[in-house]
Amino acid sequence: MVTLNLQRFFPLLANLIRSRRIDSGAVVLDRKRIYIVPTRRGLLFAVFLLAMLLGSINYALSLGFVLTFLLAGLGLAGMLHTYRNLAGVRITAGGAAPVFAGEAAQFYLCLEAAGQRPALGLAWKKQPAQWVDLLEPGPHCAPVSVPATQRGWLTPGRFTLFTLFPLGLFHAWG
Repeated sequence: MVTLNLQRFFPLLANLIRSRRIDSGAVVLDRKRIYIVPTRRGLLFAVFLLAMLLGSINYALSLGFVLTFLLAGLGLAGMLHTYRNLAGVRITAGGAAPVFAGEAAQFYLCLEAAGQRPALGLAWKKQPAQWVDLLEPGPHCAPVSVPATQRGWLTPGRFTLFTLFPLGLFHAWG
């Protein structure tokens, strides 16, 4: 899976978006914490929609307009559902077990949502993403592996909760 790395391409923009404050306690994802961008598939979808629109205008195809606007509406509805999949998710720290240096530490993040939230991904830096489904009510604690490279307290850094659900046209994270 290819994700957008803001730090590498736009360091100033990434610093503005991702504040340096450290959150303590429970974090609830709301409109100020959720970001959404199109994926490569989404950009390709937009290019095809533009080509279909230009072809429909050029040849005056009524059914071409219908199909173009129907697919554009589908894309906008997919964007809304991608955003709503993350909205209202409550994240709390679940703790970690002690490990030796050189092993993988398991940090537990407890996710809780009011409704069903399929296909949420947890990612930490360069580790592979782990997928979590919140299909049943109540908190779901998901383990995230972090390599313990040194002795002492391990600060894992910032975790990212993201989703591509339902169409894969948009990447939302918080």
